[in-house]
Amino acid sequence: MMRDANLSYSLAKRYLNALISKDLLESDEKHRFKTTKEGLVFLEKCEACPLFKWIHEK
Repeated sequence: MMRDANLSYSLAKRYLNALISKDLLESDEKHRFKTTKEGLVFLEKCEACPLFKWIHEK
């Protein structure tokens, strides 16, 4: 995941902790991550945004 996003370990950890603190992501005891219901709602709202569509069309 870090390699695909071109992130250092410390930056990836910061982002993941921020998503967890906002209840958009959760992790289990094996440090596997799962999107929460709130996270899925957030992603749906992002996908509905015209700017999001414009960025992904490029």
